[in-house]
Amino acid sequence: MEQTYVASGTLENGRLIHLDEPLPIYTNRVSMVIKPVIKRERNGKTLVEWLKKIHARREKLGIKSLTKEEIDAWIQEERDSWGD
Repeated sequence: MEQTYVASGTLENGRLIHLDEPLPIYTNRVSMVIKPVIKRERNGKTLVEWLKKIHARREKLGIKSLTKEEIDAWIQEERDSWGD
């Protein structure tokens, strides 16, 4: 049975991969699946982390998000104002 390893690293010049940690195998041909990692914003947070922080701050301030029904009603009002 083949052993599978999951590793992370940095791709350089589209050909060379620098692994963050060594694998317990040596010289060998391998097959890889490359999945780009989300780039971090300048403040070190991913987009998801940044959005979670915004939602937490809004909740703390008592600002409630619109419900789906409220958004649908607002869109319908806007469309109704366009006329025929």
